[in-house]
Amino acid sequence: MPRTRTITDEQILSAAREVFTELGMNATTAEIAKAAGVSEGTIFNRFGSKSELMLASMGFGDGPSWIKAAQGVDLEESSLEDSLGVIGEEMLDFFEMLLPRMWMMMSSRSVPTSHFMDANAPPIKGLKVLSGIIYQAQRRGDVGPCDPEIVARQFIGALHFWAFAEHSGMNTYMPMPRQTYLRGVVKNIM
Repeated sequence: MPRTRTITDEQILSAAREVFTELGMNATTAEIAKAAGVSEGTIFNRFGSKSELMLASMGFGDGPSWIKAAQGVDLEESSLEDSLGVIGEEMLDFFEMLLPRMWMMMSSRSVPTSHFMDANAPPIKGLKVLSGIIYQAQRRGDVGPCDPEIVARQFIGALHFWAFAEHSGMNTYMPMPRQTYLRGVVKNIM
């Protein structure tokens, strides 16, 4: 009969997040196991590899919540402007969490970029979903003639830039309130 788990996956992920944040990507699974109070074998049994543990601990497991919000958009029930506002809020939350973690992961080179980008990667999936929403809105007459994918890329890029400006200190010198910025970006699409 298998033993009952005494520590949850989330507790292990929390410990891994702390160790990766403190020591960078060169942290060992032994250090993470010690912080979590488990054996290295437990880590590998649950997460398969250090790379998989790192990705899960940094919040890249199930994909960004903004993609789920975008997948739930029904332009028959809400306007494009309202829908983009909801998606944009989720996206800004995600990018604010993502940027420092991505900088740390990419600087270590311990995780190959193939873990981040393939045909099913969240950025590609999100771009496709958002492009589809813009295309639907265009067919309904809610937006004028445009290339939906370019508009989707502009929207994602603009919100990513706001998070970059927030983390880099740019918003300290050229303040731009989050809500003002998001409303402006959405209005530019309309």
